[in-house]
Amino acid sequence: MSGPKCDFFELSFEEKEEIAKEQQRRIEEEARRRHEKRLEEERRRREEARRRKEEERRRREEERQRKIEEQIRQEKEFDDGVDQIMIELEMQEFLELISLYEAAADAANTEPLDYEFDSTNWEAQKEEINSQIETLMEKAHKLDCKERVNEIIVETIADMGYEVMAERPIDKGVSMARLYRYGDETALSMIAHDGKFTFEVVATDSKDRVVSENEAIELEEKMHGFCEDYRELMDRIDRDDRLKRREVFHKPADKKYARVVNSSVYNSKTPKEYEKKYGEDYNGEISTISRRNHGKGIV
Repeated sequence: MSGPKCDFFELSFEEKEEIAKEQQRRIEEEARRRHEKRLEEERRRREEARRRKEEERRRREEERQRKIEEQIRQEKEFDDGVDQIMIELEMQEFLELISLYEAAADAANTEPLDYEFDSTNWEAQKEEINSQIETLMEKAHKLDCKERVNEIIVETIADMGYEVMAERPIDKGVSMARLYRYGDETALSMIAHDGKFTFEVVATDSKDRVVSENEAIELEEKMHGFCEDYRELMDRIDRDDRLKRREVFHKPADKKYARVVNSSVYNSKTPKEYEKKYGEDYNGEISTISRRNHGKGIV
């Protein structure tokens, strides 16, 4: 039972809580920084606005000659002043809220929307921004959890002595593809996506080609050899109380699973191709892996 295998991992409740607390601290710190910057910009704008307003007020007062006109102006200024105070308080709330929104968007690896303060519809706008923040915080937490899972698995593999031949991150903290050295002209292929880790023993070459019959037979033998390492890997992971594991599929060693990977471009399988190859027990979606260069190798 040492053919291609795939297991699903997620963090324990305690680890998720720890990540959530750390994430909340980072986002609040970033929000405070952005808010302080906006407050300073707003203070300067207000000082300039007050200066101009004061000059205009003096000019109007000099122009007014009749007492009745002066009284009307003073009454109007009083009414406008009350409205202006309300608007300024809402603006302060908006600046603080938008700082938190942008910090949450950054943590969620999402481009933030460009909000402009709407004094005529502030309550509805505030409700919308708060809803966006809640959604972004949930997304950021999921990303951090998936990234932590990837880190734990990669560290465990490295502790077992596997050397990375080539790697490429696909999505921030979620998906990645790696080739680990596994003998001459063979490698251990690992595709990680959304908590699913698929391992295969594959042949490697510098070009795309079909696996030969002799290679397929040799690969089947190496699949059997990988069985003990895979058990040790799973045992180590199972002993780590930060993770919970659920089997997705475990295929037996068989030459029908043999394939050659072009290590110079690494045309990795997508979950759709895995589902076609291994059956409906693999259910996932992944964007087509980019062929851009990353790190040491091209994957």
